[in-house]
Amino acid sequence: MKRCDVAVITNNSCGINLAINLEQKEYHVALYDVDVVIDGRVTTVKEQNTRLKGTDIQQIYDMNTLLLILDDPKIVFVMGDNNVFAEQILSLLKESLDAGDIVIDCCNTYYEDTASRTRAFEQMGILYLGTGLVGDTLKQPCLLPGGSYTAYMATIEILQDLCDNHCTYMGPDGAGQFVKMVHDAIEWSMLQLISEHIGVLRAGLDMDYEELHYLLCDWNSKETLNSYLLDIVADIIGRYDYETRRPLIDVASDVVGFDLSSSWIGKSAMLLAVPVPTLLEAINVRFFTYMKSERQAVANLTPSFAIKVSGNDIQSYISRVESSLYICLSLTYVQGFDFLAKASDMYGWQMKIGDVAFALSNGSYIKSRMLNRIVNLLKKSRSYKNLLLDSDYLRVSTSHFPSLRRVVSTAAGGGYPMPCTFACLSYLDTIAQSKLPTGIIQLASDHIHGSGYERIDKDGVFYAEWNDPNSGTRSIKSRS
Repeated sequence: MKRCDVAVITNNSCGINLAINLEQKEYHVALYDVDVVIDGRVTTVKEQNTRLKGTDIQQIYDMNTLLLILDDPKIVFVMGDNNVFAEQILSLLKESLDAGDIVIDCCNTYYEDTASRTRAFEQMGILYLGTGLVGDTLKQPCLLPGGSYTAYMATIEILQDLCDNHCTYMGPDGAGQFVKMVHDAIEWSMLQLISEHIGVLRAGLDMDYEELHYLLCDWNSKETLNSYLLDIVADIIGRYDYETRRPLIDVASDVVGFDLSSSWIGKSAMLLAVPVPTLLEAINVRFFTYMKSERQAVANLTPSFAIKVSGNDIQSYISRVESSLYICLSLTYVQGFDFLAKASDMYGWQMKIGDVAFALSNGSYIKSRMLNRIVNLLKKSRSYKNLLLDSDYLRVSTSHFPSLRRVVSTAAGGGYPMPCTFACLSYLDTIAQSKLPTGIIQLASDHIHGSGYERIDKDGVFYAEWNDPNSGTRSIKSRS
């Protein structure tokens, strides 16, 4: 057997694709295509994969052989479709690798677990990269490496080759998987926003799918809205079901799946106390989709409303919806990158948010021309600030705010659900308020629990004697 530069251990097609991609980049690749791992032992190895015919990839059938044919330091990619697989394979690698060898773990994992893995490998002298991965592993994936900086520098040529020179180090510990988590939340939010704006268009105009397809294609051809996600949605809207000859969207269920990773963004936002209402609302909508019977029952018991658009207002209505979609997608990026910046500050990751955005702008599912412009805005500043504080961002964005308000008003008046769109407006209005009406909440908490309250004219925590008429507070009822 010939020597290999890198190994891929996997149990899914994404790992196969990654191996093929590496081989096409002229690396000598060993592939360990595992089917079942039980109690730390590989019990089943897949047969020769037909897709490997015509390649120089060496498919290996046991761990010892895999490690023997790798050049030092050994570089091993791990890519699996569940966390159990990841834990089993990583345990085997801890026992088998030597100090200085490198593990690039691309399994989707909660960032705190990735941080624990980083420390566990470091204790053994093994270099570990907990790497978020999105996109097409066969062509040009987006890799988001975190963990050992030494491992990143040792493998930077491989990573950059895979990512068309768009790879950057995210930070220590679980930083890479944290960015992957936020990417996924942005993706879900953007898809939800696109679907809501398509829905409100059809609710107001009764537009058929052929018209809608061409309209979305037109939007996607523009500098403002061109994106990977809008492109695939436009394609979906133009598809028909072969069996029924109906539009495919009409025969698709409205129940949207979710898994454990869906909860990570909410858990993390709560831990870090960062407002990301649009990202969280996109997950709530997925929960609502599973309430099919309840939704049908409530729909039968409550009055229905309708959105009415007059003939003279059709074009302006379409323009408003287009403008609203633009600013909602933009505000989703704003929330996502603000979340990353605050997490970086909290955990000491020292992320350069402009570089993170650049990595996501090529190969990820949230790539768009809008994101390219945001990259330029984020990179021009030495230190991060919320994009709503950037004059260049506001100069482009503020003209779209009225459209968002009118679309929300129209949807609310017509009883049409646009939860993520409403959340975007709520985020915008709340962050733009210098004084919120929430002082009453801390005073009520002091009244009920004696927890104290803060003042705007003095430092410290104060406690009101609510039942003492001679205390520093005075009831309106006691005025003479």
